[in-house]
Amino acid sequence: MNEYIAALVDEFAQLGITYAVFSPGSRSTTMAMLFREHGAFETYMNIDERSAGFMALGIAKAHRKPVILVCTSGSAVAHYMPAVLEAQYNGVPLIILSADRPHTLQHVGAPQTVDQQKIFGTAVNYYEELAVPQQEHYYTYPRLVARKAYMKSMDVKRGPVHINVPLFEPLVPELDRRHFECGRQPFSVVPAAIQPGDACTIYDLLANKKVLILAGPSTNLEDTDAILGLSNIFHAPILGDPLSNMRRVYDERVITSYDALLSQEVYRDTLRPDCMLQIGQMVVSKRVQQWVASMQHIPIISVSSTMDYTNPAGNTTLFVQSTPQGLVDALNMEISELHVMANEVHAEVADEELNTVDNGYLATWIDADGVGRKQLDTVAREQELFEGYTIHLLQELLPKNSQLVVANSMSIRDMDYFLGW
Repeated sequence: MNEYIAALVDEFAQLGITYAVFSPGSRSTTMAMLFREHGAFETYMNIDERSAGFMALGIAKAHRKPVILVCTSGSAVAHYMPAVLEAQYNGVPLIILSADRPHTLQHVGAPQTVDQQKIFGTAVNYYEELAVPQQEHYYTYPRLVARKAYMKSMDVKRGPVHINVPLFEPLVPELDRRHFECGRQPFSVVPAAIQPGDACTIYDLLANKKVLILAGPSTNLEDTDAILGLSNIFHAPILGDPLSNMRRVYDERVITSYDALLSQEVYRDTLRPDCMLQIGQMVVSKRVQQWVASMQHIPIISVSSTMDYTNPAGNTTLFVQSTPQGLVDALNMEISELHVMANEVHAEVADEELNTVDNGYLATWIDADGVGRKQLDTVAREQELFEGYTIHLLQELLPKNSQLVVANSMSIRDMDYFLGW
């Protein structure tokens, strides 16, 4: 019944975590057995929760990577507080997994049951409850929770995170290896300060491919030049969300009619990328989000200055903690190094071979956007006021550099659909 926990355990192993400390108890049996059964973890048992917390803290300090700390339900988790505070104030990554009684046993006088929700308050970098997943997400949802926990423990300010895990009986899980393997997807994290090897990996994933850039909401104004720089390197079109500041830039590489284009199957097929570069949050367009969710077998690189998972589809394959400019600088340095090394061997052909090839993907998007924009701009000839004509009038009448407040739901989606540069 609790076999989805095997996917959580396996994802921690895929992320490179190798140590787990248990404070034994009945309700945490599922997690303890699965961590032991997996085989990738060095496990320790300490019957006193306070001591166990500091033991895990010491291991994490020594190895400079997260350590898993597992306890049973009730007051057990409260005894981790001293170690959690130490981890928070000293920037030590810990991941606390507290077993809990299910919701059916909360607030009904069940033994060994307390309110474990956000029990550590502001002493942790992140909190989430791992709910019992729906069948469709039985193995993928626990993996996503593991990724978020790992990322927040390894943020610029490292620290503890808390995942509360309600568990139903029977607590002894089925130990079939397939439960560890189900739902596995490629995923890795490049922390702050991109290293040369990381830049090489990113370049290799994107070079000479059909690259699509998603510029999401809250992209800073100063990031526009960097995003255009990424477009230059990889000949990539940019889907500019209306909240991204990219639509302030009059450049044919910034695509504005994508929501209308992706309503047609022919464009969803012909405009499909080989890989995707997501800058900041996911774009608001539901059609784009559904399209991204359908891409389960291509590299999707998310770039953000914070360790916040920002892809609702859950199919990001590489997370890069960086600003857009930091990524451009790292890639340009990597490209320069490749040119230098190649010229030492094949001076006459090196530069030509290393330059990324314009494969026509950008031109395909620009042509499609021209068709879409021409159709959308016919709203200017409308005689009656409706959403599209209202947005057209706002573009025509508002002074340059005006600030416009747009409501949620359909208001921002209408702005996304009709707004041009």
